[in-house]
Amino acid sequence: MSLVLFSCANSPREMTKSAAKEIKIELIAQYHKPYCGGAYPSPEQERGSIHPISNETFYIKRGKLNTENEMSLLSFTTDENGKATIWLPAGEYVVIKATQNFPFDKFYQPYQQKENSTTMTYLGEDCYREWYAKPETSFTVAEEQRIIQFTRQTNCFTSENPCARYTGPLPP
Repeated sequence: MSLVLFSCANSPREMTKSAAKEIKIELIAQYHKPYCGGAYPSPEQERGSIHPISNETFYIKRGKLNTENEMSLLSFTTDENGKATIWLPAGEYVVIKATQNFPFDKFYQPYQQKENSTTMTYLGEDCYREWYAKPETSFTVAEEQRIIQFTRQTNCFTSENPCARYTGPLPP
């Protein structure tokens, strides 16, 4: 009886690096928190504030929009400062949040269940399809080192959901 062993010296990641030159990308993820009422704001408060998106997982896909047909190439998780480093070959890419890495029906499901809210108005499936397709950012890799920074816009009372409108009482 003979035993034949095959060994792969290179991992799939190493093979990819040799097949196409990969370029180092430094990502900086942050969000804008608006002023949400109460006392009359100072000019500084009125501008809102920027914060890192800490310890959140994102996915990278090829293209300019998020589609169900395009498989994610890799995932990464930001550190406490909203930063991450990845390697990609030249091309066009999008960064999407983890919930966008599912088929649309699964992405939309939690929002369908909230349609009976007394303090929110939801703009419907078309709005959610548009939000699903819109990446956090899109970028082109074409040079040695890139820094990609993106800022997620959030809303008062609805967080990052652009398809919900708060209709409840305002803060004192």
